[in-house]
Amino acid sequence: AISGDANPSYKWEARGNYPMVVEAQAAITNLTFQQEGSATVTLTVADSTATDSPVTYGVTFYVASQTKWEEPHPDA
Repeated sequence: AISGDANPSYKWEARGNYPMVVEAQAAITNLTFQQEGSATVTLTVADSTATDSPVTYGVTFYVASQTKWEEPHPDA
């Protein structure tokens, strides 16, 4: 959540040279993972007017192929 006159920047990055496409360096974006496996993504939020800037968050995803996903989830 953003309040006041904050104007943060956003930077999405995959760790370990994992191939990932970032639609936009924005608060809400689409990430496209290009290979199966475990991917850790960091989001760094920075604002020059904030005393707690920058802040970095990490999220780990497990990426499966569409075929492997559809086998146990045929109606999804």
